[in-house]
Amino acid sequence: MVKMGDFGISRMLSSTISRAQTFVGTPYYLSPELIQKNEYSFEADIWALGVLFYEMAALKMPFIATKFNRLIKRVLSGHFHPLPGHFS
Repeated sequence: MVKMGDFGISRMLSSTISRAQTFVGTPYYLSPELIQKNEYSFEADIWALGVLFYEMAALKMPFIATKFNRLIKRVLSGHFHPLPGHFS
């Protein structure tokens, strides 16, 4: 059994086309639209889920940096190391 929760501040949206504008969350899981301070919806959660799956598979974060500004640049560039070779 796998249970997942939101480790930041969550918000209930009124519909699937609603957008939020708040900026919160663990920096390593922030999606590009959150970093750029754009409106966002459930796609930002899917991004965070993808980061979590990558972390579980590779045993490291896809975007690693010691400073927030560098982390932002890496996320926005979209470049990350491929998953280990035993994954298809």
